[in-house]
Amino acid sequence: MRVALLAGFAVAVMAVSAVCAQSPDATACTAAAFADYNKANLRMVQQQPTLMPPDAVIAQRRLEEQYCLRYAQCIFGAAPDQSHALPYRAEFASCLRDESLEKYDAIRNDDGEDE
Repeated sequence: MRVALLAGFAVAVMAVSAVCAQSPDATACTAAAFADYNKANLRMVQQQPTLMPPDAVIAQRRLEEQYCLRYAQCIFGAAPDQSHALPYRAEFASCLRDESLEKYDAIRNDDGEDE
């Protein structure tokens, strides 16, 4: 199972590299998505007390999800074809994982697992 996941991930990485190399607009799109996400997140955080209430934490998670969806769409398009479905999903999941790691100051182990 783990080998299949790693193989799928390798395919996803190669597809992302190929799509990004073919689409120079992807860089501008992802930069705009990131800038918009940071502005909205900063506004949200500034309006909340130090320890955010559950509704605000949920709203922030939804903001992260929308950013990651937009990010993946910048790379693969809003409706990726069958050949890009797996890399599209992998990019979305990777984005969510990265945002969570950053938010909670988590670190990756040497074996690639999150702590």
